[in-house]
Amino acid sequence: MRTREKAGLQKKIAVGSVAIQPGVCAVAAAKRIYGDIEARYEIDDDESHLIRGLTDDVYQMIMLLHPFDDSIFVSQQYFSERLSVMLPKTHPLATKKILALKELAGETFAVYSEVGFWEKVKREKIPNATFIKLVPHGDADPITAITEVSDMPSFISDRTTAFSLPHNRVAVPLSDEEVSVTFYAVCKRENAELWRDLLAEMKKEAE
Repeated sequence: MRTREKAGLQKKIAVGSVAIQPGVCAVAAAKRIYGDIEARYEIDDDESHLIRGLTDDVYQMIMLLHPFDDSIFVSQQYFSERLSVMLPKTHPLATKKILALKELAGETFAVYSEVGFWEKVKREKIPNATFIKLVPHGDADPITAITEVSDMPSFISDRTTAFSLPHNRVAVPLSDEEVSVTFYAVCKRENAELWRDLLAEMKKEAE
């Protein structure tokens, strides 16, 4: 039986991820490859939880911030992601070509409720910041809605293709090394052949 057919028989794949973008993209890739497979993702910024979940077959694949290869697990580079800060055009820092997170001290940000490890980076690197967490509902994007009617800064990823920068906003790149990362897809070595077609599809996104 072909690998794709074997994976399809499982009818489901659960992906654990340190951030939202690789989880979303891996699930989308699984649905493209395996059709009606039940695919979902969970966000957890604790790497030990993800590895334990993969070990215990809670997840069939996890997304980490580094390679993870040993006698049990095998990893493959997925894609890179970089954050910029999205500021109102009237903001004092909006004309800057590049910013460091510490320059955003004291700001109040509109952010998504579940972003994984990105939340820790922002809290640790931006002094005295406040984060207003917004929960998406259906196809409506809460960040788009609030940035069109408020002066709150937010963040935008270079992996966000479905989002158009509002006319009243500018995206300023961030200089901190912590906001430019590469994700790695990890599965059990014994299952690498089973997920071969999915891993091949994901590899295309890394090129």
